[in-house]
Amino acid sequence: MSENLAIYRDGWMASSKPKVTPWDATPPPPVELSDRGWELYDLTRDFSQSRDIAKDNPERLSSLVAEFWRQAQAGQILPIHSADGQQKGRPDPNRDRRQFVYFRPVAQVAEAAAPHTVGRSFTIEADIDTGEAASGVLVAHGGRFSGYSLFIDKGRPVFTYNLTPAHLTRIEAIAPMAPGPHHIAMSFKLDAEKAGSAATVSITADGKQVASGRVPQTFALVVSHSEGFDVGQDNVSAVDPTYETRNSRFSGVLNRLVFLLSN
Repeated sequence: MSENLAIYRDGWMASSKPKVTPWDATPPPPVELSDRGWELYDLTRDFSQSRDIAKDNPERLSSLVAEFWRQAQAGQILPIHSADGQQKGRPDPNRDRRQFVYFRPVAQVAEAAAPHTVGRSFTIEADIDTGEAASGVLVAHGGRFSGYSLFIDKGRPVFTYNLTPAHLTRIEAIAPMAPGPHHIAMSFKLDAEKAGSAATVSITADGKQVASGRVPQTFALVVSHSEGFDVGQDNVSAVDPTYETRNSRFSGVLNRLVFLLSN
């Protein structure tokens, strides 16, 4: 877990010393996994792991560390990477990918497999049929505590950018669209192609601009630490407080949704 390694066997636990602690403002220089220090605890006597007894039991520690690497190999978890391990060989479904096309609802796609919008401008286009006063989410990433959502509210296109619950921007059309097929497009243009930059948002319906606005600040690292990417719905918790997840599924027909990222 985040390059923190551990193994338990017969009441004993060996664990690597943390690579970085939460209170360190600046991460320490990288240390190869083979050079990491290990701690040893006798959980039958010290359940809270308050006494590191590695120096008193070098053979036991060495045995447990060797067992960790055997189990890691058998469990096919090697190589072990940090969160930024994409450049060290970890498979990345999004590397060099700019376009994502969805033809039906999907739920809780992991952040690593979702369109990576942090620090990048993007557009979303959706071919839909609203029927009579359709409502619901076309696409959402994240949830109540951070995320964004493009949805239809009683026929009106709406985009919400939820940096935090206290910094929520909602950009919405004034008038509802007529029932029937429509092409919805939303442009999210950063002032500068970098994380945290402000952005200008424009929403069009059938080629006509119906809403626009500004997002004063965007995400710095990730969209959400806890919730995934949804198409045709918004699961777990709602990005926008004006709808609930239980009724977030788009009630019209979503024929095609295209996500296009900047270079």
